[in-house]
Amino acid sequence: MTELEIKKTASTPKVWYSADDTTLLIEGRSFPENAREFYSPIIQWIHSNKSDFGTHITVSINLEYYNTASSKFLMEMFHELELIQTEGTCSVTILWHYMEDDDDMRDAGLEYKQFIHVPFEIVSFQ
Repeated sequence: MTELEIKKTASTPKVWYSADDTTLLIEGRSFPENAREFYSPIIQWIHSNKSDFGTHITVSINLEYYNTASSKFLMEMFHELELIQTEGTCSVTILWHYMEDDDDMRDAGLEYKQFIHVPFEIVSFQ
């Protein structure tokens, strides 16, 4: 399996895959100058490595902020994950983390959850 590790910058989130617990983490702020350039390799990585995830992958999203362009590619990534589960390659769980007083991020997670047909948990933290 190809490793995936993208360091966090001022405008892009940290992206990291842990093979030990089959968890893909996306954490930080997401407003890259070119969202396609940032997210397309991640989506391609998911597609290319889907047979190496084993029986389950957890995708943990913990974004403080993301822009509209990032939102489009997050949805594209979620659809790729949905396809993996539909194909029977492995099961998928998405965890959408938000600070308990951030109603906008909670609502964003709830909106994604309506359109994605994999287990999608909304998780608050302090």
